[in-house]
Amino acid sequence: MYDLTLVLKADLTEERKQEILNYAQETIKKSSLESSEFKINHLGEKKLVLPVKKNLAGDFWQITFSAKPFQTKTLNEKLKIIEVVLRFLVVKLEKEKSPPSYETSEGKGGDKEKN
Repeated sequence: MYDLTLVLKADLTEERKQEILNYAQETIKKSSLESSEFKINHLGEKKLVLPVKKNLAGDFWQITFSAKPFQTKTLNEKLKIIEVVLRFLVVKLEKEKSPPSYETSEGKGGDKEKN
């Protein structure tokens, strides 16, 4: 599973934002050998701390998807050429692990008597 965070220009129309999200989704599907699962979250418009490509605000989106490692390279190359994408980051998510079990036993560890 991978997580793609996109920062788009804040002044885009809803149609243009949807085109870019669909483009990213289609790019992943085309290079995928198996069907990918997608989850898209709109994180909202936020003010940027520093200007990015002369923009003071960005519209943040998060897409979670499954893919092979070589597919993310294709996605990176295609997103780089879109002018309205201010920034993006693809991160591999760790598999969910069960929390470690801690055994407690008396006499071991921190409960020592002070004389």
